[in-house]
Amino acid sequence: MLKWNHKSALKHNRHGNEHLQNAWNTYGSEKFIFEILEICTEDQIDAIEQKYIKLFDCMNPDYGYNHESGGHNNRIVSVRLSHFIIAST
Repeated sequence: MLKWNHKSALKHNRHGNEHLQNAWNTYGSEKFIFEILEICTEDQIDAIEQKYIKLFDCMNPDYGYNHESGGHNNRIVSVRLSHFIIAST
C-alpha cells in the first residue's frame, strides 16, 4: 500500500492538487467524506475509476477535484477510490 495517500497528504497540507488542498483548508476535514463506492478487482479498477469520475462530474471544478479522467495508474483499490471525494459545501 502507498505510504502517502490523499487524506494523509491533505492533513499535512501537502496534497499535489491545489484546488483540493485549498478546499480542505477552507472547509475543514469534516466537510469531506471518504468512502468505498464499489469493490472491484485490480483489473477493473481503472474502468471503475473512470466511471465514477464521469458519473460525479469530478473534472468539473464546480463539482469535483480531478484533473484527469482517471484510469492511468492501476494502483491499490483503497487508495484509488479515495479520489472520489465529495464535499458537502
